[in-house]
Amino acid sequence: MSTRITPGNSLTMAAAVLLGASVATGLGADLGCAKVQTSDGTTGTGGTGFGSGGGGTGGKLISGIGSTPVSLCSGPCTDFPATPIVDMGISGDPSGSFSGSPPAPGNDPCITEPELGTLFPNNWLRPRVKFTNSGNKLAQIRMHAANQASDLVVYTKSDTWVMPPEIWGNLRSHQTTDEVQITVWLQGGGAAASSFRTAPVGAGGSLVFWAANPMAADKNLDSDCQKDATGQPMQSCYDMDSQLRGFKVGDETTIPVLTIGQIAQTSKDNNNNTSHVRCIGCHVGTPDGDFVAFNDAWPWRGVMAGVTPTNVGTSPAYLSQGGLEDLWQPALGVITFTKNHWSDTDRVAITSYSLSSPNQGDWYNAPKSPRPNLAWFDLASAPVPLVNGNFNGNMANPSQIFPVIGTNMGFIARTGDPRGGTTPNWSNTAAMDVIVYTSTDAALDGRLDNQPAPNPNPNNETHNMGHADLWMVPYNNKAGGAATPLKGADTTDYEEYFPTFSPDDRFVAFNRVPASQPMYANPSSEIAVISSTGGTATVLRANKPPACTGKTSPGVNNHWAKWSPDVKGGPDGTYYWLVFSSNRADIPPVTSKYGSKRSINISQLYVAPIVVGELGITSYPAIYLWNQPNTTVNTTPAWQSFQLPPVQ
Repeated sequence: MSTRITPGNSLTMAAAVLLGASVATGLGADLGCAKVQTSDGTTGTGGTGFGSGGGGTGGKLISGIGSTPVSLCSGPCTDFPATPIVDMGISGDPSGSFSGSPPAPGNDPCITEPELGTLFPNNWLRPRVKFTNSGNKLAQIRMHAANQASDLVVYTKSDTWVMPPEIWGNLRSHQTTDEVQITVWLQGGGAAASSFRTAPVGAGGSLVFWAANPMAADKNLDSDCQKDATGQPMQSCYDMDSQLRGFKVGDETTIPVLTIGQIAQTSKDNNNNTSHVRCIGCHVGTPDGDFVAFNDAWPWRGVMAGVTPTNVGTSPAYLSQGGLEDLWQPALGVITFTKNHWSDTDRVAITSYSLSSPNQGDWYNAPKSPRPNLAWFDLASAPVPLVNGNFNGNMANPSQIFPVIGTNMGFIARTGDPRGGTTPNWSNTAAMDVIVYTSTDAALDGRLDNQPAPNPNPNNETHNMGHADLWMVPYNNKAGGAATPLKGADTTDYEEYFPTFSPDDRFVAFNRVPASQPMYANPSSEIAVISSTGGTATVLRANKPPACTGKTSPGVNNHWAKWSPDVKGGPDGTYYWLVFSSNRADIPPVTSKYGSKRSINISQLYVAPIVVGELGITSYPAIYLWNQPNTTVNTTPAWQSFQLPPVQ
């Protein structure tokens, strides 16, 4: 006897950044912090259009997930049903097509989810089994665990199957020791194996990521957008370019968190004229999770906007005119905050600053400085006094300073570091109060470069060659101090960049590529973790795609890792989770409808489990997130305690 259910309409997740070097501002406009190269792929499963919720079954939080797990079973567990599950569309008894034992496991079919030996948070998305199944052959999926009374047997003609919520609701708390071993056997064909287990702890917080529409790459606002009464491009022209989307841990869909049209703050274009905000990217959350700060399109000014259900798009009440003047400067890099300096009397942001000084005469043209400063901004500071009715500087008279060093902003001294400072990340605990950053002489407007100018060079572009390492400097009440390299992340063999502290400041995650290679959109990028006191870096197992895909790392541009806000202890050690973006997914590229009609490939978001025990760091294969749309290009995730609207 068998039970028939309708399989979940599961959905792959897309994640990538579309960045170019153009003054035009659609997706082709540089976002500066993390360009992602493309990678070839084959058809994925499911998908929705830009702005719609991601796939999955039910679309809501599974009952119990995110709360205290159920008690462990006292004897053999009965989470797996004794009768097979048969997908709709299969007639008769399919078990007769799989008599005897399956062939020895190989690479056909290729199981891409779950990856062999990975570790799920116990409050995460339901496990999804995904494998190659050309021709939609009948497939038997078998799950076996030593502590389960029965095997779970599934018959399907799809290449994707999602575990029903009633099974995962119990199984997730029972497999912290015994692995679930998976066998996928195709009718008349081969078999393959994988496995997973669950952690005794969950992952906390919510994720907000940048979703870009690949069809809008290289859009020119002057020629491709309708204009409003003021001559500005219509806001709707921006809204279909990119947005922030998000989900809480356990949600099976993603929701819009912030669209460009919802942003109240104005910005400046490359001619220093007041304009709409034109792009959302390289965002970080404020320590309270109520707002995000991000970079607008060229020339990279700063923006802040609310992301909670009650303040979507609004500017913070504490953002004064002086703070806004700070953000309106060009050539800014990634912004960082810390809860240790986030109160009514202490609203400080730190970023990289590519100008030599705020009164530089051509500041609105965003000079390409290979050695930016680290700057602090007082977001609640008083405005600069008006000069001839003009508070934001007079280009004909650069001596009219905008803003005021020591009042609105200042520079973090980095004594001992002769290079520039960019991509800063501020520590989370009061005991540290330091900034980890990329020390480099190969920056480009606050971004990271390290590549020769193109040849031929139709746009007269200038690029910077140099080296990059991770360094640290104390905050010291805005004064900075002696800067020192983070030993083990300051090698001559690699360029190390994009650092981020773990929530307890015990570790720093970062990107690395071989020395002298570009840091901007390099497929050779991998993610590593190192002690914040220095040591030997651990290159994460999650960098490597399943071997059967034929893809390898380096080669899939693993980048922009961010930690879960929670650190939890268990019997095996301390559990950490990182989210990152990678180009390994098999999703067909999309051709842009604008400009050069480039072929834009889609990246994905993945989670990297890490357990730190007596013997050091154990890293696990990546967890593929199947709840995101696969028609948008998604990247630069932020994982914090965001207060997101409920999933409907």
